[in-house]
Amino acid sequence: VSPAAAIPVALSGELSPSVRKMSAEKNIDPSKIQGTGLGGRVTKGDVLARIESGAAAVLDGNLSKLSSAKQRITEAVEAGKVPKIVYVWREPVDAWINGVIKRMRFNKVEGGRIVPLSEFMKNLTGSWQTTKSLLNDGLDVKLVDNSLGAGRQDWLSLDKFNSIKFADNLNDTLLAKTKHLYESGKITKQQYDALIK
Repeated sequence: VSPAAAIPVALSGELSPSVRKMSAEKNIDPSKIQGTGLGGRVTKGDVLARIESGAAAVLDGNLSKLSSAKQRITEAVEAGKVPKIVYVWREPVDAWINGVIKRMRFNKVEGGRIVPLSEFMKNLTGSWQTTKSLLNDGLDVKLVDNSLGAGRQDWLSLDKFNSIKFADNLNDTLLAKTKHLYESGKITKQQYDALIK
């Protein structure tokens, strides 16, 4: 029996075609959803909320170590959720200058949080290696290219992901860029010292 055929006739007449289609595609029984639409009708938003409640995200912040990524995936599965794994690529110099340092300088929510270069480098290479391992294990990992400029993210092809190479002198390049920011007065001595430790 297809999911669409399993929807009771009385209920299916109260569902919009898009809700019926989405419910069938995602194998969700809309009769088990508390509707928030007019007269308690199940809306597309209700179906999306049900889908999201059954998902767990494993983002690249959790990918820096293979053991922690696998632990997060196991926890999600044991909780009855479907893990969604997302790796976000950003060119390393841009990620350091316009990501880490910019957040340190301007993001009041994070209170000037400082990520030392040594941690950045471990996370950068660790998340790439972990993602490669998860892909090799046959897991579905969504690859996102965030190096195209603000608001221009796109999917990263597997070929492009596999072609990523980290320059041998990357650490030295990032140290030089950080020193330049200090010498030009864009970051303080205290920030510089904390970043390069």
